[in-house]
Amino acid sequence: MSTKVNLYNVMFSGPSDVEGERDIFLSAVSSCNRLFRSAAANVQIAPLHWSSDVVPGSSGSPQAVINKQLLADADALVAVFHTRLGTPTEKHVSGSAEEIDIAKTNGIPCIVCFYEGPRERLDAGQFKDLITYKSCLQPSLFTASYRTLTELQARMTEWLFDIFIRRTLPARAITPVHARRMVKLEALLLSHPVSMLETVLTAIAGSRDRALLAILEHATFEEFMACNGWTLEVVSISKIDELRKNERGTYNVGYLEGPEDEDSSHGVLFIRKKDHLVYANQKWSDICAPYYEKLRAVTA
Repeated sequence: MSTKVNLYNVMFSGPSDVEGERDIFLSAVSSCNRLFRSAAANVQIAPLHWSSDVVPGSSGSPQAVINKQLLADADALVAVFHTRLGTPTEKHVSGSAEEIDIAKTNGIPCIVCFYEGPRERLDAGQFKDLITYKSCLQPSLFTASYRTLTELQARMTEWLFDIFIRRTLPARAITPVHARRMVKLEALLLSHPVSMLETVLTAIAGSRDRALLAILEHATFEEFMACNGWTLEVVSISKIDELRKNERGTYNVGYLEGPEDEDSSHGVLFIRKKDHLVYANQKWSDICAPYYEKLRAVTA
């Protein structure tokens, strides 16, 4: 059965020195779309950028073409500056500055992100222009700073999710606080070593989306398992070998890193296809429970 999905366009804006940040923007869009599915929100967002979405052959200046083909159809704008302001246009100090100004004039939600980390090989003139531009930005614009790409992805993901989930909130039970917690969970699940627990939680809940929501509801890993009707057994390595030999295909093998201060740093984890976990080498709570607690901590 098909479901109507509201598709929104998000444009990325920035000078030539933010190619890495553009990749992070695409990751943030992907994260948001996963979160929308987790929240059962019929929303998806599509990224726009001049390098991939402008149709060649249109008349007018390059910036005018970008404004007409992309910005006119954008539902939000994400602008990022590293050390450069960019190339001036006919009416503005740079193309990105023009896009930001048009977005603000037309009521398009916009976030402007500035890099605040160490800088190398500066173009002194460009950097001076950037500092001047930043100081003249109107307070009504939403700005954010970042020192690492990981931090930037978190900023983008939270802002985008918040902007577009609001459009479904009147008809939904999800609250803004709930939404922000989901964003934090998403970021943490992508980090090491908690990300290794994601396979376990997804297998138990049946899907990553249901796992994300279930984490918000259940305080411990035991509760998470019990809610989904799963049981757990701790066995010897010899038993694991026996299972592997005699019940081939019934268990899927995976590895979950254990406490660093123990000699046996990897517990062997088998996820049965239905409702059973089998652990060998270490007590399951020494591995799963602490990582699950980290996930729960961001929902407080």
